[in-house]
Amino acid sequence: MIALRLDGDALTAELAGFAPHLHLARVLGLELRNQLKSHFIAKDKAEPNQLQGGRTHYWRAVSESVSQDPDVAADGRSVSVSITHPTFAQKLFGGVIVPKKAQFLALPASPQAHGVATKNFEAKTGRTLFVLRLGGTKSNSFRSLLLASRVAGGVQVEYVLRRSVNQKPTPGALPPTPELQAALRDRAQSWADNQKPGGPQ
Repeated sequence: MIALRLDGDALTAELAGFAPHLHLARVLGLELRNQLKSHFIAKDKAEPNQLQGGRTHYWRAVSESVSQDPDVAADGRSVSVSITHPTFAQKLFGGVIVPKKAQFLALPASPQAHGVATKNFEAKTGRTLFVLRLGGTKSNSFRSLLLASRVAGGVQVEYVLRRSVNQKPTPGALPPTPELQAALRDRAQSWADNQKPGGPQ
């Protein structure tokens, strides 16, 4: 889980002049939640699967995991918004991925394999997977280990097997900070205007 925390000190440049207030903190938390959800939905629409095939709608699932935490600091200076999708932190920060139960990670290499676990591949496609070793015949001498299936005209690689993957951070996983700050500043100003006698209701 990722928790993004709005803190009065960190946002001083953008929110200067707005006195800490419990209701304002909740309003800004809601605005941050909405900004994040909109960002992830836009990414889902703009970024199709790299391997084509059936859409997994990863970013839409991330959007659905965004929630505003109910607790606000007693002084009204901070509120948290959480992103609870189990793999979002990996997308944001990157890092090494290793298999938890299996010996290898199975990385999809074909549209048919995208979003499909190896154990479900045969039932979904009607094709049986088999192991291909490239560069040798013994388990300790191959350069590449693949899972493939037979198709009309030959063999198709469905998955590449790896003992680990070093994933880079995903560009644009979060909205740019200046955009978030501007949206929060505008929302705070709108809230403040509504508090003035005779202001918008």
